[in-house]
Amino acid sequence: MTYNDILQHLWLGFSSSFIGTLPLGMLNLTVLQLSLANRQKQAIAFSLGATVIEFAQILITLLGMNVLLAIPQLSNIFSVISIPILIYLAVQNFKKGTNTEGSNPAEESRFGEQLSPKSTFYQGIVLGFANVIVYPFWLLWGNVFVQNGWLTPSPIAYFYFSFAAAIGTFGGFLFFILIGKILWKRLTKLQSVIDKLIAFTFLGFAAFQFYTVLVMSK
Repeated sequence: MTYNDILQHLWLGFSSSFIGTLPLGMLNLTVLQLSLANRQKQAIAFSLGATVIEFAQILITLLGMNVLLAIPQLSNIFSVISIPILIYLAVQNFKKGTNTEGSNPAEESRFGEQLSPKSTFYQGIVLGFANVIVYPFWLLWGNVFVQNGWLTPSPIAYFYFSFAAAIGTFGGFLFFILIGKILWKRLTKLQSVIDKLIAFTFLGFAAFQFYTVLVMSK
């Protein structure tokens, strides 16, 4: 690979992943939630955890692209695993939303005291693993990039692309952290509503995963 090829793969990975992170989903909503609670350190730690697992997911997906496309049951397995994880996270957010009603999210709460950068880093890994939509997303775009000659179908090219994509994902998370920091003082009174909204979002993802499993099992 030439120097220009490497730059092309890095830019393609970064830009496509950054843009793909901007639509609201369970990961960036969690990052935004932490930032709105004025917990930027925890938000960054969560982002790092999710980014680490996403780097592995992208690289594995690209390396096994042809195999994964030929085995739809594999996606079904990941969907089944993610359902209980998403339901658990939804329940936790419902509890947070109930406990914080009528209180100021800027103040320390029992939940806030339990949070630490280390715990949110691991939470980012777990939730990143549950974010199985990353597999069909990169299967689709990986094929598009390869078919158009933008992505070289080789392990080293996939590594450069995946590394840059992980950086792009983290950049997208930083964007949501910045938004949360800006809006925090204006939206603290809505923290309970936000917690419940995120809980419903997790339940929605769990329901979608359950529906996917049912459809794929037929």
